[in-house]
Amino acid sequence: DSLAPRSQVPAARVNKAVSLKIEEEGAEKQAQKVKEEKRRKREKEVKEQLRKAREEKEREEQENKKRIREQEKAEREKAKESEAKAKATKERKKKAFEEAKKAKEEESERVRKEMEEEERKRMQ
Repeated sequence: DSLAPRSQVPAARVNKAVSLKIEEEGAEKQAQKVKEEKRRKREKEVKEQLRKAREEKEREEQENKKRIREQEKAEREKAKESEAKAKATKERKKKAFEEAKKAKEEESERVRKEMEEEERKRMQ
């Protein structure tokens, strides 16, 4: 400063003060920018976590629906099998009953014929 003319000394100090003020404002802007970047980054991370959580929940729901559908299908198949077995059993019983009835009728017919034959022989 001592080498500078007196009229320039205050201007140099003013320039230095202005320069410092500009640097300070620049630093504040930079700090604000960094804060904003961090905030955006956090928001982005949170959004990503929410998206992943939604996708996971949706995937689990789909798996549950699929499992339930498979379970219901298995139950329907089991019911069909059970119904088919019951029907087959009923048919077997009906057939056995019909066969027993037929055998009884045949036996009755045979006995009747034998008695008629014996009766005819006695008459002769």
